[in-house]
Amino acid sequence: DYDGTFDLTGGTLVAVGSSAMAQTVSDSSSQGTVSFYLDQKQSANQMISLFDASNELLLAFTPIRDYQFVMISTPDLVIDQSYTLHLGGTATGDAQNGLVTDGSVADSQLTTSFTLEATVSAFNQSGEAASTQGMMGGAPGMMGGGGPGQMPNGEGQFEPGTPPNSNQ
Repeated sequence: DYDGTFDLTGGTLVAVGSSAMAQTVSDSSSQGTVSFYLDQKQSANQMISLFDASNELLLAFTPIRDYQFVMISTPDLVIDQSYTLHLGGTATGDAQNGLVTDGSVADSQLTTSFTLEATVSAFNQSGEAASTQGMMGGAPGMMGGGGPGQMPNGEGQFEPGTPPNSNQ
């Protein structure tokens, strides 16, 4: 969480957590950064790996907490290039704080294929573009989600096909 801007200019960053209030780096960042809003919460120790179009491992990271949002920035992310995000599996190589940048991954599952369209890009698990702004409890790019609630009838039941607002 930050107040103002977060200009990322270099290095390697992997951040995971809840998608409810996820924030990506600022659009003014100069290094490629990609974020993913996953369909379901992933368990701690569920490895994340990022591959380039040649299926070369860019990095693998094993989070120590549950997560549904992933943000990755590395100098290897280049606009107009294709990449794949995988979940699960095991990595071989020298791990530093759960991060492997030189090694290999076995038994991972392809989760998302994407092309980095801008320096700062975000995708849902289907590989469709998502907002790079915080979610605040809704779907990517939405504030709160869902419309108004529906009032039950006098018996505590909801009438099928009625509009969610009884004043309509």
